This record gives sequence, structure tokens and C-alpha cells, in this order.
Amino acid sequence: GLDTVLDDIEIVDLDTRYTVERPLGEGGMGAVVLATDTRLGRKVAIKQIRNGSARSKSAIARFQIEAKAIAAISHPNVIQIYDFGVTKTGPFLVIEYIDGGSLLDRCKRGAIPLEEAVEIFVQICQGLGRSHDLGIVHRDIKPANILLTKDGIAKLTDFGLAKAEAADHGMTMAGAVMGTPDFMPPEQRQDAALVDHRSDLWSLAAAFYQAVSGRSPKVIRLHELPQALQPIMSKALEDEKDARYQSAKEFRDALKSILQAGSAKPAVFEGELQEGQCKACGTVNLDLSRKFCKKCVASLRMACLACDVQIPVWDKICGECGGNQPVLFESKHTQISGQKASAKALAADLAFDKAIGIAEEIAKETHPELAVFVSWSKSFIESTNAERDRQQALSAERLKDGQKHFAAFDYAAAIQAIEAIPESLRIGKASKLLTDCRSLQDESVRLVEKITIRIKRTELEGLLPLVSRAVELRGDRQDLLKIRQKLEERRDKKLSLAQAAMEAGDARTAAATLAGVVAEDLGAVGGDLLKRVQRAAALEVLLAEGIKSSKADSVVTNDEARGLLVLCDEYLLLNPQGVKVQAIREQLLKRQE
Repeated sequence: GLDTVLDDIEIVDLDTRYTVERPLGEGGMGAVVLATDTRLGRKVAIKQIRNGSARSKSAIARFQIEAKAIAAISHPNVIQIYDFGVTKTGPFLVIEYIDGGSLLDRCKRGAIPLEEAVEIFVQICQGLGRSHDLGIVHRDIKPANILLTKDGIAKLTDFGLAKAEAADHGMTMAGAVMGTPDFMPPEQRQDAALVDHRSDLWSLAAAFYQAVSGRSPKVIRLHELPQALQPIMSKALEDEKDARYQSAKEFRDALKSILQAGSAKPAVFEGELQEGQCKACGTVNLDLSRKFCKKCVASLRMACLACDVQIPVWDKICGECGGNQPVLFESKHTQISGQKASAKALAADLAFDKAIGIAEEIAKETHPELAVFVSWSKSFIESTNAERDRQQALSAERLKDGQKHFAAFDYAAAIQAIEAIPESLRIGKASKLLTDCRSLQDESVRLVEKITIRIKRTELEGLLPLVSRAVELRGDRQDLLKIRQKLEERRDKKLSLAQAAMEAGDARTAAATLAGVVAEDLGAVGGDLLKRVQRAAALEVLLAEGIKSSKADSVVTNDEARGLLVLCDEYLLLNPQGVKVQAIREQLLKRQE
């Protein structure tokens, strides 16, 4: 039969937890269906290998690679994985369901507006950057593998061809070609073994080309792209890896620069204004003392950018402080452009409060030539507040998922749910739950390993507290519950035999029954019995030795009798049912009469 590393994974029945609703798509090896997770009440996508591929080593290996890659990345712009396992028909993945379709679906409706495309690919750069930081190369980036939510969040999916740069585990043979031809960089078409993270950036640029041009990248016509985009795409699509952008962050920042250049072009002084000329409509007002244009009523005064004194709009030099207005304007524009870029970068990193704080500062600007920034800041604050609310709601949903998994003792799933919350939002309950899950998961793993070893060695004394704690941590483990039940039955039997021996006045037999038993196994009541049994057995030995000593000379003196009576009284306090000792006590009392 086929020898795979899946042989030791438990076979599960997906129908016990998931209700399949409809197919989402099919590929060469597998099919994806939309389903409802009945335990958590959410929509999921289930990907399964189909037909002959279910017995293919390479297909199964790719499935495992995809599962491990997605789980390791855990980023808002990379599809989430909820579960991985094996059914009777082969392995499966349970992944996040994205409700907005793929970028390919969007491209089929025509070219995407540049600003919208940049926003999508900036997000993908962030997810891909996280993947590359972990040494994971995707190797199959294309519009079909970029999914979009209805809220505009972009997510990278399908890591089936991914490889770890440090160790490819034999998945890539020299000379092999893997991926989708139109989106493959030159080195990948030549030999998949030559691929590294910069190869993904070429593919990403090719996908971006299709998005903004509406055409396949099989033939790339850079001269038909917007002029501001041409140098960026030229660098991104270089044949030599060393000539391209060297990181996803570099490519992301280059794309962002397009938005910054296009959305806030510097306001400029168009030509030379005559004295008295209105900047708004061009009318020349002969009365230079006027404050408002006689034709359009626009202000003929503006605040000096250096000292805030009101000066005529046609004056380049402030008569109060000597400030050069065009120079000051360019400096102010550059400063605010930098603030805007910082605010957008902070928002992209989910540092919403800091981003909004910067935008609020921009909104205070009163210079009419900088009104475009004020307008932008108000829109930015509104959209950032909405995104913060969305991210917080999503984080709350993931926290709820984590709590449900925690309650079901599924620490790994709980950790995955909480780690899907962006780190900047992972505070309070989420942070504590993540810490608790990691701690309890580690503790449960160590306990189960220790219990397994001790059972194999038949080292049962002192094991019950460990098993009881393991049950607290893993209440879903029926094997642990059974072990605890057997240990409790074993303990109860020993306690019952010891109690019967005590009642028969035979503490030494009771002590032998409990020999080797540790107090931790017995609990409070059993521990007290153990102490009484051990002391009573010691007293029986002392009584026997005292009586033997007295009989040696056939005379029991009053002092010897009193000493033996003290031992008898202590024993009977420990075990009032001790018939033999009660009889000895009565005999000693008679001798004293």
C-alpha cells in the first residue's frame, strides 16, 4: 500500500461537524465546497483531494505543505486554516470562507481602477511579507489565488506549491517547472529549484499588471500603463532577481507612492498674480484694500505660513516677517505629505489610534491651498474608524471562537483563533487566553507523556493526582477518564481492605495493604486513614515488644502496666474498633486492681 506520513492520523467523519452547502470550485487535484461548521456556527471552505490524487504521494505532500504554511503564517491578509485531517477518501483542509470571490473574478469585469488595485496589492504585499519572513515562498501567485472579502480585504490563498527556503523536503527536483506559466518569473520557467522570495514578487507584479491593464501578462506592454506606474513595474518585472525589488515591503512602499503622488498633488501658484488679482477667478480688484473679490467674493487675504499674519494673496513675501510664501508652501506640503504617508502606514499596520491622531492634526490645517489634505484627512478618519470597528468586531469573533475551542479542550485550535487576531489588537482577554492556552497545552502534553511512561513501567503509586490534573486539562480524552477510573477503583479497594483490617484490630495487616501508597493518591479522607494505620501498626509493634519483655520474667510491674496502658489508650483513640488491644487493656487494668 501507499506509505505516507498520514498513516498515524485519526480518520474522521466530516459529516459529524460540517454541513456541505454547495461546491465552490474544482482544480486538477481537488475540489472545494462551502460548508457550515455546526459547532461554531460559521461558514467554512473544505478542500479535499479527489479521485486518483487521493493516493498520490505528491498530492498529499502538497496538502500537508499548504496546511503547515498557512498555519505558520497566521496573517489577516493570508487565508486562515481551521483544521487539517484525513477522511476515508483522503486528506482535507478546513479553511476560512471568503465571500467576495477572487481577484480573477474581478478582473473578468475589466481593468481595475489604479487606486483600488494598489489598495488590494498593498494588502497582499503585507501578507506575503509575513510569509517570506518565515522563509515560505508561495510559488503560484496569480489573480485566482487572491481572494477578496465584500469589505475589501484581500487574502492570499492556495499554498499548495509553497516551499520553505531552508528545507524543500525533496518537493522540488532540479529541472522541474511548477506554477502557472503566465505568472512565472524567468527563473521559475527554467527550473523551480532556482525560485526564492523575489520570484513571488515578479508573479505579484504580473498579477498587478493584469489587474490594472485588464490583460493577461503573457505579453506585457509597460508603455500602455500610467506613466507614474511604468518605472515601478519595470523594476518589479526585471529578468534578474537582483535587479527587482528585494522584499515585499519595498514593492508595497513603491505601490503606495503612486497613491501619494496621485491623491495629493501639490497646490501651486499658477503664474504671477497681479496686485489686486483674485486667485480664485482672476479678476483684478483695483481697490487693494479690499478683503474679498468684487466678482466671486473669494478672500483676497491669506495667513502667512510663517507668522499667521493676514497678507494679500498676490504677495510672495510677507511684509511682517519676510517669509517667502512659495518656499514655505512647498515645505509645508512636503511635511503634510509625510504625515499622510505615516498615517496610512500606521493604519495598514492596524495602529488605528496613532493613524487617526496624525490625520486629526492634518485636519486642523487652515491654509486654502492645503484644503485637499483637510478633505483627505476627514475621509481617512471616517474610513479608518470604520476599519477599526471592523477589525475589532472580527477580533471579538475570533476571541469567541478561541473561547469555544478552549472550553472544548482544543488548545491548538484556540491558539490558532487568537493568533489570527492582529498583535496590536490582541489585548485583555485575548492576550490572557492565548497565554493560558499555550501554558495549559504545554502542561497537558508533558503530563500525558509522563503518564504514558509511568503506565508502561507499571509505576502506579502517586499517579492518580497526575491523571486527575490531566483530565482537568483534557476532559475530552476518554482514555484519561478510563485510567483515572481504574486508579480510583484500585485505591478504593486498598482503602476498603485496610479499613476492614483496622476494624479487626490488625493494624499491621492494614499497613501492609497500604504499603507503597502515597498520600497524594488517597485524598484527604484516605490520607488520614493512612496516617492512623501507620501509627497504629507502630503501636501494635511496641505493645507486642512490651508484652514480650514483661513475660520474660513472668512479672508485670505497675510501671510496665502503666506504660502498656498508655500505648493501648493511644491505639484505641486511633482505632476504637481494635478488639485485640481492647482485651489487652482490660487485662492490664485487672492486674492493677
